[in-house]
Amino acid sequence: MRHRKETIIILTVSAKYNKYCVSGISKSNNKIVRIISEDEQSKYALSTNDLKYKDDSHVKPLDIIEIPVKNNIPVHINSHIQTENILIDNNNYSINKIGTTNIYEVIKTYKHLFNQYEYVFGNIEYYIPESNIKHIIPKHSLELIQVSNVKIIKITKDDNTFKSKACFIYKNKCYNMFSITDNNYFNISEDINMKSAVLVVSLPYSPYSYSNKSEPKYYKLIAKIFDLTE
Repeated sequence: MRHRKETIIILTVSAKYNKYCVSGISKSNNKIVRIISEDEQSKYALSTNDLKYKDDSHVKPLDIIEIPVKNNIPVHINSHIQTENILIDNNNYSINKIGTTNIYEVIKTYKHLFNQYEYVFGNIEYYIPESNIKHIIPKHSLELIQVSNVKIIKITKDDNTFKSKACFIYKNKCYNMFSITDNNYFNISEDINMKSAVLVVSLPYSPYSYSNKSEPKYYKLIAKIFDLTE
């Protein structure tokens, strides 16, 4: 059999090249996974159709789903940094919703997956220079962290459009100006403060450079924000 079924607790359905970066926790091995497609143009993101249930509703964070995935990822798709990736099997593809959960139950059940590292991907910056990516040991591209003093800032760009950045405290260290790909925080009308939150932080498939003179960087992306403030 060339594919297997995976049962996954969805954590992120975030923006990626007009498609979606989808990640969660595999119930079969209790590890963090990222679900990818074979669409090279979108850096292997999932489409709206990939996320559609039989009743035409769509996958949301904290849904529990079952999908067929291939046993092996082709070499040309594989990523040396995104070690969590699993590939959907489009030839046998159907997505089933098994149930839903809540973030508090996820924290309780999978506490071993949270706050595993002293720093968020090796330093307190919002990026990692390409030359330093080799120092991320073990190789990984998804982290689940519980943080405090979260502030989501509305920033005006040069073209008078807006973007959101996040600042937070993790293990008594301040982190600033992280990019957000969680669609819920794209168009905020004012700054948002949270006493406590769970963040899913992701590294992209490949690094980015703004010019030929600058070293490419892996920008740390906040793919999901779960507000724990009560």
